[in-house]
Amino acid sequence: MIKYDSNPGQVIEFAFKGEFIPVLNEQILSEYKEVLARPKFKLTEELISFIIDGIVDKAVMIEAEEIKVDLPDPKDVIFYAVTMEAKKLTDTYLVTGNLKHFPSRSFIVTPKQLLEVLSLRR
Repeated sequence: MIKYDSNPGQVIEFAFKGEFIPVLNEQILSEYKEVLARPKFKLTEELISFIIDGIVDKAVMIEAEEIKVDLPDPKDVIFYAVTMEAKKLTDTYLVTGNLKHFPSRSFIVTPKQLLEVLSLRR
């Protein structure tokens, strides 16, 4: 999300354009805000708000039940839980730059892989 011309940047652009529907909950939004506010990214509060508002505007909020899954980073469990809950209703992908942090499943993809999926659907 930091580099506009990167694969993650293109994914965010596609989300803003409504090419796909992000699924979130309040915990995920808090994580996004926390990460984007890290000093190393040097993003202004206005830009962070623009990104978050753009995502929320197109998103569906999903309340996921607690799920038992052993992941290297406990903070990633909510992403997996929300994805699994959304998958009950529609085709859903979990997009991550850290595939090693999640089980090997066809719906867990990198930003580049999501862009490939989206290009096939056009």
